[in-house]
Amino acid sequence: MTLHVPMVPGLSAPSIAGDIRIAEQVVEEGVIGVADESLLAPGMALRAVAVPLPSGEHYGCHFVPADAQGAAA
Repeated sequence: MTLHVPMVPGLSAPSIAGDIRIAEQVVEEGVIGVADESLLAPGMALRAVAVPLPSGEHYGCHFVPADAQGAAA
């Protein structure tokens, strides 16, 4: 789903968030780095990418399609 307001400090809006299956019976909510949520499909493989936070001291995590098509720049 596309979030039009920041849900937590440091999260830019708009952003796309979704449920990501990390392992069997382990599902985490996370930011999905695509330009448009229509590029996503249930069950598609994603990979984690480290994203520098504005402070420059820490990193966040975005998930992008494993095939890299549709990933936001």
